[in-house]
Amino acid sequence: MTAVHSRRSIVTGLAAAPVLGLPAAAGFTADHPDAELLRAGAEFDRLVLLFRDAQERSRPQWEALQRAYRSFPRPSTEAMYIEAGRQAEREYPIAYPTCDDCTEMMDEPYRIIVTTPAKTREGMAVKARVVRWDHDRAWDGRQLEDLACAEQSVRALVEAVEAMAVAS
Repeated sequence: MTAVHSRRSIVTGLAAAPVLGLPAAAGFTADHPDAELLRAGAEFDRLVLLFRDAQERSRPQWEALQRAYRSFPRPSTEAMYIEAGRQAEREYPIAYPTCDDCTEMMDEPYRIIVTTPAKTREGMAVKARVVRWDHDRAWDGRQLEDLACAEQSVRALVEAVEAMAVAS
């Protein structure tokens, strides 16, 4: 029997995925020196996928807001922006989870990743993925030399850590 999965079923599955089993499935056990960090990293990665899906689903609402904002007279009032937001929400509702929901869910694994010291290359790779998330503009398609100095150093460090982790 062939199973055909819709994007919605895949995202629903991601939302319901048991996080505690992910590091073990990747070859890591509970006694791994960075088990807590790896669990948090797996949860964070899952939530990044949900966030990216929520971004895509929210695009029509965001585009409607941008069209409304461009049509406003100058100066515009706060009430105009609020009403435009409400209208876009009515016309283009976003199903759960929204981007805001996803970023809220990211708070706990993010906090664990940032505050837990890494003891292994795999743990460092988890931390590098969070830095990549925080500094995504350093991977926006520009060449390294076209980035600001801070973005260059962040990108170079993250890519070096990721390469080191893959090589292990």
